[in-house]
Amino acid sequence: MPDRLLKKPLNNGPSVESVLNSQNSKYVIYFDWILDGRAGGPPGYLYNLKMGLEKIEQSQKVYFAVRSNDCTCSGHNDLINKFSNNFFLSKTTAKSLSENYKSLTSQKYESMCTFLSRHDYMCLTPSFLQMIEPQRRHIIHVHTSIDAVKVHNSLVRHGARHTIKIVLTSHCPEMPAKEASEIAYSEGLPRNLAESYYFTHLEVDMLAFRVSDVIVFPCVDSLEPYYASSPYKEIFRHKDIRFMLTGVPELTVSNSYNVLNEQWGAANKFIICFAGRHNSIKGYDRLIDFGVKLLDKNDDIFIYVLGRKGPIASPEHDRWVEVGWTDNPGHFISAADVFVLPNLQTYFDLILLEALSVGAIVVTSNTGGNKFFANNFPGIFLCDSNSEFESIILKIKAMSKNEREHLSKENRELYKKFFTVENFARSYIDLLESIDYDYKLSAPHKYLDINIPRNKPEISVIVPVFNAECYLEECLNSIANQTFENFEVIVVNDGSIDNSMSIIQNFLDKDSRFKCVSITNSGLSVARNEGLKIASGTYISFVDSDDYIHKDMLRLMHTSCLKNKTKLAVCSVNNLNREGDIFSCTSFLQDDCVYPFWHDDVIDINLQTVTSLYPSAWNKLYHSSLFQNICFDAGLYYEDHPVFYKIFLSQPTFSYVNYPLYIHRDSGPGRITMDGSRKILDIFVVFDTIYSIFLSKFLLDAARPFLGKILTRLVWERTFTTPSPSVKLQLFRNAVMRFNTLRLTCCDAQNYVDPGIDRSFVEDIFKTVNTHGGLDNYDISSDFIKEYVVVKDVSKSTHRSHFDIVHLDLNQNYILIHPILESITICEITGLGTFGSVNIKMTVCTENALAGTLEFIAFVSPFIIKDPDKYLLRNKHDSSLGHSDWLTLEAMKPIELTIPITHSCPSMAIYLCSRIPKGGSMDYAWLRVRNLVVELID
Repeated sequence: MPDRLLKKPLNNGPSVESVLNSQNSKYVIYFDWILDGRAGGPPGYLYNLKMGLEKIEQSQKVYFAVRSNDCTCSGHNDLINKFSNNFFLSKTTAKSLSENYKSLTSQKYESMCTFLSRHDYMCLTPSFLQMIEPQRRHIIHVHTSIDAVKVHNSLVRHGARHTIKIVLTSHCPEMPAKEASEIAYSEGLPRNLAESYYFTHLEVDMLAFRVSDVIVFPCVDSLEPYYASSPYKEIFRHKDIRFMLTGVPELTVSNSYNVLNEQWGAANKFIICFAGRHNSIKGYDRLIDFGVKLLDKNDDIFIYVLGRKGPIASPEHDRWVEVGWTDNPGHFISAADVFVLPNLQTYFDLILLEALSVGAIVVTSNTGGNKFFANNFPGIFLCDSNSEFESIILKIKAMSKNEREHLSKENRELYKKFFTVENFARSYIDLLESIDYDYKLSAPHKYLDINIPRNKPEISVIVPVFNAECYLEECLNSIANQTFENFEVIVVNDGSIDNSMSIIQNFLDKDSRFKCVSITNSGLSVARNEGLKIASGTYISFVDSDDYIHKDMLRLMHTSCLKNKTKLAVCSVNNLNREGDIFSCTSFLQDDCVYPFWHDDVIDINLQTVTSLYPSAWNKLYHSSLFQNICFDAGLYYEDHPVFYKIFLSQPTFSYVNYPLYIHRDSGPGRITMDGSRKILDIFVVFDTIYSIFLSKFLLDAARPFLGKILTRLVWERTFTTPSPSVKLQLFRNAVMRFNTLRLTCCDAQNYVDPGIDRSFVEDIFKTVNTHGGLDNYDISSDFIKEYVVVKDVSKSTHRSHFDIVHLDLNQNYILIHPILESITICEITGLGTFGSVNIKMTVCTENALAGTLEFIAFVSPFIIKDPDKYLLRNKHDSSLGHSDWLTLEAMKPIELTIPITHSCPSMAIYLCSRIPKGGSMDYAWLRVRNLVVELID
């Protein structure tokens, strides 16, 4: 770091009282690096936030647990973090590390891959843990994937995870694994290691989003690069995602514009300014394309380029001015007539906001976070192609001085309204307080009125519903026909798109005890929380919409609670198979360890008994007061498990009705436990939370065997519904990591299993992991990579036939595409990314000799395109990584096609597009793509 930044205080530095008060704050920002006002990503973002909090005198509300300027790295963890995060640094900071970074050997990178694959090693250092003091915090805000995992693991192992919410803000303009691996590759990392680095980093990234409770983005459009990836899209589906605009300090401006421009020979010329890294993500190649054309056609245009050089070389031109790195970009941006930012992808560029602060007219790409400015911002122009950049810049050049000054004034007002550091800080405090309130982390606020008048229902039955038309009527009838009559039914329609709502309406019309609240599809947790908000009963019960209950369930469980003076009741469960037949009965008393703690209808709650119960929300009756400070975590699968342990471990006893009053369907449509996808890995986020709850109640030595029992049960329940070998391996690897953390060997774990789980299953877990190289093996199997390869139809046409217009046959290695009249059929292939130079090869031909003429184009993009149809119409594929021209295919005449790619891009998308020429026929119009391969070029 330069001395100027090392010694410069923020706003003359906070007072001693302010620092001491912030250390007592409920909210912590953890970032394992130095803040830097001139860096992008987290260092600059947090520097600006800290400045804003001080300016509005709210710095005592947030404690910044960040690395001090004189802190040095030590130990393996710090070494890994230091280099895996170095792309966040400014040029001045990175320069001192560059020689060390370049000298890292392949062996060191192998170590990094191994480290990333062993995410259980990621923990806070003792010094940071002491700074954070988890016992006094409500929220910890992190800003990188690795930091999220480190904080999660540390909170779990100190019994504080279940009391603290982790908020994650990701700052990458593309997926973090993609950016990190591309940078590593550009620094000389061999291709095979770069690929392994990408996939192991991707696992950590997805884990970070899974373990985080709330994810914060500046605006909806900044999600674009993440929503384009199917693994992220699945994780985000029901996550609690919030939006908050960022802010920046106003740039320092030099009044000597003419002197500055004379220095570069640009006095009285039209000046274009660009600031950023010289890479494709920042759009530097695009700038060169339209910028050189502008210079060649216009003698009075200059281009100022700020930022460090590489990896894309700058053109040799006497009016292309390479300023280089500068701590005072405002001098140059304010001296320019227009500021350009031709990003390929973007999150929410701080430099764009800084340009607004000095009133710069901005021309930028219509992508990512830039789309926030798509409407009603006259001083900001969004472009889709290089030709648009060129034409809009010439349009601005032709404006009068008054017109430009008006646009400049509009942009300064826009900055003052939305993007000052003061606005940033106020929004940030509001965000933290809303999260604190929503998750009931502060002083209790009442969802429920526990002093319920006599005319209120005694029991509230909450039924979340999502596309459950097959079983919903049976479920609601079983509740309506209860022998206990003083109840209400709160049906939460979670965005169903089938016939569920009409079934619900029938019950609303004929039974006044039924109520309904409809929400957009948000998941089971949010639906249950919505039901809790309006429930007015003294007791609460949950029934899943594909299950049903015995007619005496509410009466018997309520009577048991009153008789035994308990706040909880549990009953046995009959389990139904796919045909609706009872195939087993789950009785709590099947576990022999329960009997010593069973007294008539009451059972003591301790480690033995609580781990023998199935931790579901259903088949139970709860006193409403138990939910005063507890809610279901949004976005988490198996969300009822942590709530179960929180509630039951808060009570000394519960009532038990030893009769199967709840009828549970094991194979209902959409049931998560029957889904073999990667979302089953959420069981480990759930287990970590349970681990934390247990450590807050019991000593680890006492809890260890019972945690092993829970872990084995969770893995066992998911193993037999997981057809994918790679997901199963990931399941077992994560399990062994946690057995190791618990210091439980295979033999130890075998001694603590549920009745009905064979001891050999535990042995199979350990054996499978060891067979595949153990936990220290970073190699990625082909099956694992195939998890990310997706082929799908992304055409916009509504003209669908009875068959799929895009058909993939993996075994025969071909793709069939059916063009549609007056439209384009688009096949998208994602997950085939590689590093270094490659050739994308394929053979294209019509499928039938009777087919008419068809047209075809293929192009390769460094990211998934949200609207490829529009993208093609605007010929935006010209700026893709590589593409063919539109080819004309005649019947049964194959074309061998090769698309050369020279960029390194591990998450590229391939688009295969076909159309029928005007006047053509759809008859027999099938197009076959054969032998699609990605050929590496040495």
